[in-house]
Amino acid sequence: MAFLIVKVDLPAAGRSYNGRLLRILRRRRPLIAGTNRADILDNTLTRPGPFDRQITIGKPDIEGRKEIFLVHLKGINLEGEPEEYAGRLAGLTSGMARADIANMCYEAAIQAARCKADAVAMVDFKKASDRVIGGLESNKLISEKEKEIVAHHEAGHTVAGWFLEHADPLMKVTIILRSSGALGFAQYLPKEVFLRTRKEIEDIICMALAGRAAEQIIFGQVTTGASDDLRRVTRMVYQMIQVYGMNESIGLGGQLSFPKDEGNAYAGNPYSNPYSNATS
Repeated sequence: MAFLIVKVDLPAAGRSYNGRLLRILRRRRPLIAGTNRADILDNTLTRPGPFDRQITIGKPDIEGRKEIFLVHLKGINLEGEPEEYAGRLAGLTSGMARADIANMCYEAAIQAARCKADAVAMVDFKKASDRVIGGLESNKLISEKEKEIVAHHEAGHTVAGWFLEHADPLMKVTIILRSSGALGFAQYLPKEVFLRTRKEIEDIICMALAGRAAEQIIFGQVTTGASDDLRRVTRMVYQMIQVYGMNESIGLGGQLSFPKDEGNAYAGNPYSNPYSNATS
């Protein structure tokens, strides 16, 4: 990192800054760099000077995903028209990056080849999506009791999502064991919105906790299967309080924010409390 900073920042000892600048301008060689982890870059690189123009490329929206699918579907023999497939697949892959889409198309072609099909069908893309999201199907055996627990856990998510007004639509639920270690998973279709209300976030939290609640209701106890749900819920709740000011008891009735990336006293630990023990 230090070597890169020296090369793109101030000139070496004994050389004038203006002279180095003129040499760069004469060469007309732009310096371009890219990263997937901009959050861990040194401030010396991100401040004005080394890289004056910063372009952030996020995950594509539905139109962007459609265009990406059209690119990767060109070399695939499909049962239907690429435009039709691209439109349908774009609507089913919210949150996927370009690499995920490329991998999904590749896996769909492999799936069709395994089945000795003449063309790639939509069912192949759905199976490929499961692989991209959850990993390969695992041949490991689990007990019937565990299958029953996982089935009720995922059913809890499904039932809650059906009755909650603002929960993300649930597209698919499976209890097939995956190589990632997941005993099952629920696939949602997140709404592509920029703003969410407190009620919407609470519904998402309720849906996430519904699997654990189903375990408690049916079996009288909970298991470790809800660990990922609890991790997501914890992150959302802390964001509601620390970042979005959606709590009347903290920060002048929810009028203050305590984000962890602005050098405040609570920045070192995302679970540190900007309030007293009495308030908690």
